[in-house]
Amino acid sequence: MAFYDFHVNLNDLKKILAQIKIAEAHAAFQHGTGPEAALVDLVSHSLAPEGLRTVSGIYNNLLPGQQDAGAADQVMPRLLQPLYRPAEFQPAGFFGPGSPAGTTQTSYSQNAGNVFDSQPRTISNLIVDQTPNNPAAIITALIVAGSADPYGDANLIAQAQQAAVDAPAAAAAAQAAEDAAIATATASAAAATAAATTASGLQVIAAADTLAAADAQALADAANQAVADALAVLTALQEQA
Repeated sequence: MAFYDFHVNLNDLKKILAQIKIAEAHAAFQHGTGPEAALVDLVSHSLAPEGLRTVSGIYNNLLPGQQDAGAADQVMPRLLQPLYRPAEFQPAGFFGPGSPAGTTQTSYSQNAGNVFDSQPRTISNLIVDQTPNNPAAIITALIVAGSADPYGDANLIAQAQQAAVDAPAAAAAAQAAEDAAIATATASAAAATAAATTASGLQVIAAADTLAAADAQALADAANQAVADALAVLTALQEQA
């Protein structure tokens, strides 16, 4: 036994009741027992999803002159000349194992036989898709809204939508570049500190070497002086002898 998680709240009930009241008012007008208000006057807009479908299908379309479109006893009028594109070939094995594949491409223009079309699901999904992902829905909405250039405006909307999609990736790339720059600057600062430390050490060593050289020179000078003094004493002794 299947269970469905389906809940109806107070707003849902109010919406349903409002549609029932529209249908009741329309039925009362049709039978001459209510206010003389046609269905088109009972809804807020001809494209609004309000009211209930009549049994015969009349007034399914509330645009002027199209009240019979979709009625049960009326042929649906064509607003454009039909253009039937070729469908697909009959696949092998369709009429049982071993049945051959078709040799003629099928089409919706034919009045008999089977039409093989693997894409009607895609078509129906495009029809019911009312999101910004469906350009046809966007263009239709712009036309209804009175856009002077619905195709151009739809292109701008598509660009804005793509920019919104690309923005997180661009922000992430910018953050990564900033992090890399900070890491590089930190490494450079560490290298500069190490270089400064090394330079200070070398300066200390150089100073020590200079001091040692001065001490050595002083010792050498003292030794030379001692030798000179000794030679002077020796010379004096030789002269006295």
